[in-house]
Amino acid sequence: MTTIRRMAARLLKVGESRVWIDPAQISEISKVVTKDDVRRLIRLGYISAPQAKGVPRVKGRLHAKKARKGRRSGQGRKHGTGKTRKGGKDAWMSRIRAQRSMLKELKMKNRITSGYREVYFKIKGGEFADRSHLMNYLKEHGLIKAQ
Repeated sequence: MTTIRRMAARLLKVGESRVWIDPAQISEISKVVTKDDVRRLIRLGYISAPQAKGVPRVKGRLHAKKARKGRRSGQGRKHGTGKTRKGGKDAWMSRIRAQRSMLKELKMKNRITSGYREVYFKIKGGEFADRSHLMNYLKEHGLIKAQ
């Protein structure tokens, strides 16, 4: 039977463990000698290869859907500090964008007297840690009008 199973596996293009042999027809199957005989038994349905069981993706899709909504991201799921999770470049971009938008807003409201470009380049050079640091600098150097 092992030889028959091996021939059937080769013909069906599956592994030997996937080959199903009908237990009711074992007496007829055991008489088989050639590959043509095995082909005939495959056509009769005495030997077949059932569909392999896959991994269902239902739970994975449900998990991904919840994660997109912002669920499943609590403290117990987190590995690494805030810096490692956000990354240096992303942190830099959010910090710079916040400072630039604040500077632009002050300019639109005519609160900056002079030195807009100089402060802009200082922001670009990473001189200010955050918006409050920038605001302190503007007040100390008299570059901003009182409201």
